[in-house]
Amino acid sequence: MDIGLIVDGAAVAAEGAATFERKDPMTCGDPMSLDRPILQKEGKAMPRNQTIVALVTIMLAAPAAAQPPAPQLPNYSKTPSELATIAPTGGVGGSGNAKVEVITILGDPSKPGPYSQLLKVAPHATIAAHHHAGDRLGTVLQGTWMFGYGPSFSKPALRTLPVGSVYTEPSGAAHFAMTGDQAVTVLITGSGPTDTVYENPADDPTKKP
Repeated sequence: MDIGLIVDGAAVAAEGAATFERKDPMTCGDPMSLDRPILQKEGKAMPRNQTIVALVTIMLAAPAAAQPPAPQLPNYSKTPSELATIAPTGGVGGSGNAKVEVITILGDPSKPGPYSQLLKVAPHATIAAHHHAGDRLGTVLQGTWMFGYGPSFSKPALRTLPVGSVYTEPSGAAHFAMTGDQAVTVLITGSGPTDTVYENPADDPTKKP
């Protein structure tokens, strides 16, 4: 923003206000003195130079208020080989299935804010219908993922998702999955806090003896 232009514009506006002739409302006689200060604040006159400073301050404050919010994510980049070395973290956001490893790589899914997790699923895993809090986006990084939507597991409803496939897990929407002869790695990105709730509580592996 060009400060010189702001000051010049404010000065012109103030000069115009000062040279505008007004009639005395009581006498309708001669114009009121042009030397009179042009603004009133709390019963006291404000000289023209103070008016210019006030106008410039207001105009500069508006862009400052429009600054973007602070980032919630750090600078982060990992190659597939680097991601493969990260140890499982566990935590919310997984299915609780013994054949699924949860590796949180960014954020904390138990708290408000963005997070990313790797789900490493062993071969021949079957994951019953469940849902999560908060919208989630999945990307298949390795293997062939079979995934479907609905309140109960249904093989005919599964869709085969090869490497590079993208799918959603809308907040509260029930879904299920399985793997074949290959292990699968899925990248999940969502907004916390999240959880895992099985449509049929009897299917929850964390509650089985």
